[in-house]
Amino acid sequence: MAAILHEAAQLLGDPYPRDRDQRWDRLLVSSGRDSKELKRIFKNAENFYLGFQEATLTLPFDTLNHLFWETARVEGGEFQDAATRYAQTPFLLQ
Repeated sequence: MAAILHEAAQLLGDPYPRDRDQRWDRLLVSSGRDSKELKRIFKNAENFYLGFQEATLTLPFDTLNHLFWETARVEGGEFQDAATRYAQTPFLLQ
């Protein structure tokens, strides 16, 4: 699972951008679409988020997401159990 996360992060370059706006910019650059095409997509989109989704469809995140969760399922559910425990234990977020 770590290798899949690493592959997804690599799509944004090195170093990985911690700032959300920088990540969004890098995703648009990584999409391979030119500025004219991106402007058209965002102009015709119902809202920013739907435009962003369309603009980044060329990236393999859906495939990586499915692969990640299939790997989590195959690994005996241990990831899901750990994620649930973490989510249910608010003091861990300190």
